[in-house]
Amino acid sequence: MLWDFITNKQVEGFLLLLVFLNTLILSLDGLLDNNYTPYIQTTNDVFTILFIVEMIIKIYGFGVKGYCRNKINLFDGALVMISVLEYFM
Repeated sequence: MLWDFITNKQVEGFLLLLVFLNTLILSLDGLLDNNYTPYIQTTNDVFTILFIVEMIIKIYGFGVKGYCRNKINLFDGALVMISVLEYFM
């Protein structure tokens, strides 16, 4: 059941939209006035949480081995881990 959710085209489309929006928001950092920095940081934190949830759901749904078989998942997981490390620095 969880596997069906993870591989659903609408869910994949939604996750792709999140990636696009996250990229768009992060590209604005440095272009906008410093007054917007807290909003950009908060938005980045929300996206990081959503991507952590995505990673957990995929690991639970696919299993660790199944998750690690897909190179895109490994890349996404590495980006999530870097984002988590950045959050605590």
